[in-house]
Amino acid sequence: MFIFYHEFDSTSSGAAVVILNLIRGVLSRDKKVLLIAKVNGALHNDLKDIDTSNLTVIDNDKASILANRSAVSKDDIIVTTHYYSVYRLFKQQNPVILFYSVNITSLPVANLYFNKIHFKSLTRKLVKKIADKGGLVFVDEFAKEENEKALGVTIKNPVYLPIPVEVPAENEWKKQDKECSDLVLTYVGRAADWKIFPVRKVLKDINNADLGNRKFIFHIITDSATEFEKGLAGIDNKTVAIRYHENLPPKQLNDFLVKNSCLHFAMGTSALDGAKLGIPTVLLDFSFEEFPDDYRYSFLFSTRKYSVGGRAENAVLKGYTMADLISLFDKKGNIEDFSNRSYAHVKAYHDLPAVRDMLLDCATDCRVHISDVSKYLVRYW
Repeated sequence: MFIFYHEFDSTSSGAAVVILNLIRGVLSRDKKVLLIAKVNGALHNDLKDIDTSNLTVIDNDKASILANRSAVSKDDIIVTTHYYSVYRLFKQQNPVILFYSVNITSLPVANLYFNKIHFKSLTRKLVKKIADKGGLVFVDEFAKEENEKALGVTIKNPVYLPIPVEVPAENEWKKQDKECSDLVLTYVGRAADWKIFPVRKVLKDINNADLGNRKFIFHIITDSATEFEKGLAGIDNKTVAIRYHENLPPKQLNDFLVKNSCLHFAMGTSALDGAKLGIPTVLLDFSFEEFPDDYRYSFLFSTRKYSVGGRAENAVLKGYTMADLISLFDKKGNIEDFSNRSYAHVKAYHDLPAVRDMLLDCATDCRVHISDVSKYLVRYW
């Protein structure tokens, strides 16, 4: 049995989408799944369109976990993006635990105590243990490098498990036969500062580029329009009409993007959500401050395989200026090419059935149990 946990009752985060897609993939192979999240909540409801006969959902509170943990055995496997404290409730059952490094900060702060003490020596020992025993997988090379840098370690023979998405059987956006003479832009991302700074850069570059009298509509799909709007304050915006949309569930998001977007900007799972539909997708990097003036834009399909973004300040300065990027859309042949390549990239590297099989292989190879990590995690003592 595979065990997944999510602490928030929302599908707006990339982590939630990853969990949902992995669950769908595992269930499609007739594997049993235990989802620890709110019963009849956002994640649970998102899965009700498929055969859930092998799915058990319990509330993510201590009482519910204690009441149901007897169903867990040492042969079951927890797949997690964080070392959540609730897993110590399974110490007696001692299941296998596979750490999936999606968030670059979650592993380095595994032993952060009272937001002050890191116990990094313990975390380094933890990383060595789980890497040696097949209990650590990375979403891409950037995630591995960031973890190595943060902890001062070298991870030999890293294993990668790319972000999985459900890719349609054919290019959905191409069927719309869009002209895109008036560019409609989209961005999907939470209202966190490091996800807002990329949009500030896009808006500034559009307004500063010599694009004649061209006007743009920019749809921003986020969890808080109010907070996002605050983050964009101070930009001299005369060219772009911004429209906000809050908390679109996955299926509604797909429909919205297919019908409205001509050019999609995003990072992480949100970038794949556009490209899988065939929408020409620019992969943005993240930053906790204003982007460099000479930052350049690249399509998702031109990045390293599995890559879902990195630090803006470390970006290689090659790619398109905003003016060059927009001018590419003056030719319909370019648009069709970008659409086909965006779709093909996600199909090749992120298609759910392939990633699911990679996960099953990782689960077979993983020899890390709760008892192995408990001695290196202060929260499990």
